[in-house]
Amino acid sequence: MFNKSEAPRYGFLIDIGSGSVAFGIVKSSPGKAAPELLWETREYIPVKELKSVDESSRAIVSTLTDMALTVSGDGLSALRKDANDKSARISETQVTISAPWSYCVSQPIKYEQDEPFHISHGLISELARAAGEEAVKIFQETHPELHKEIVITSKSVLNVTASGYRLDQINGQQSKDMQMNQITTLVNRVLYDAVKELNNKLFSGVPLHVTGNLLAFYKTARDIKPHKQDVCLINVTSEATQLGIVRDGSLKYCTHTSFGSASIAREFANATGSPLAEVRQSLDRFNKMSPTHDTVAIVNAYVEKISELFKETGDALSIPRIIYLLAEPAVIDFLSPLIEKAGSSTTKSPVVIYPASELTLSKDKKANDNALQIASYFFHTQQGQLHFEYL
Repeated sequence: MFNKSEAPRYGFLIDIGSGSVAFGIVKSSPGKAAPELLWETREYIPVKELKSVDESSRAIVSTLTDMALTVSGDGLSALRKDANDKSARISETQVTISAPWSYCVSQPIKYEQDEPFHISHGLISELARAAGEEAVKIFQETHPELHKEIVITSKSVLNVTASGYRLDQINGQQSKDMQMNQITTLVNRVLYDAVKELNNKLFSGVPLHVTGNLLAFYKTARDIKPHKQDVCLINVTSEATQLGIVRDGSLKYCTHTSFGSASIAREFANATGSPLAEVRQSLDRFNKMSPTHDTVAIVNAYVEKISELFKETGDALSIPRIIYLLAEPAVIDFLSPLIEKAGSSTTKSPVVIYPASELTLSKDKKANDNALQIASYFFHTQQGQLHFEYL
């Protein structure tokens, strides 16, 4: 038996994509390298043409509500079976939200003094607070239409360095200079209110922690592959493709386009006259099929959208040549060559695509839901994260 300090933590995971909702029950055991995903389920909103962001968000909220009973039934049954204890409880609800419902706003921080100063958690927090306020102000000025529609849910300080060295622990070191990156996560207010209400109904009193899927993706990749300092993160969901640029181990820039795997399937269906559900199920076989003029045009248009994202890196440099791709297992084989083509044309050199599942799974295992795997690892490791704060 575990003593109290060794007892596993059980979490309720919610992952909200651009056109789907996933629930999971995760077990995090002290001393173990990986978490255990005990139960998972994902539901997709209808992939018909949605007329507006408001209509899409209402569909997501409706799906959240409809899925609630599965948690009380199958979800908690899986928890209690694993714990062999009918009194086992969820200790935290963790929500990860993808574009277009979330935004990661990055702000670099550079602090210099003529004389050496002591580096402390207090100094880092104060610098991060000021940088976060400035980042949100800039975001609101450039996206005035979103001012009342978003809420700040988490803040994180990434990659603290002093005198050219990364500081994994803060213990009063001295330096004349310090650099870091501050990330503020903002999410759609309607969805935030919906998950807050759902958590109160299912697990009243349990802490609710909400952040961006891309930040969880970055943190997981950073923990598992710390030697990979410069990488490109891509998260393709039903109706969006999100990009994160990691340089020198820090998430520097985030952006997205509102076009994803279901968007491609919808255009294929319109072009070929095939049933939409059938097309979506066969996307993984597209690269082996004989393309038509219309389907080639659709694919090329998507490649161009990704190329435009790759050119929007936040600095003068091209994208890193190592790309981690997070998407549904069924569409990885379809998307990989398209993203590789976009990356190679942008960088004028080869790029390497790694499925995100290679970060979290051994080669002899397959994930049912790659985004939930990332979320479960983030749950497993986030308690040890320096300078990560839920709001």
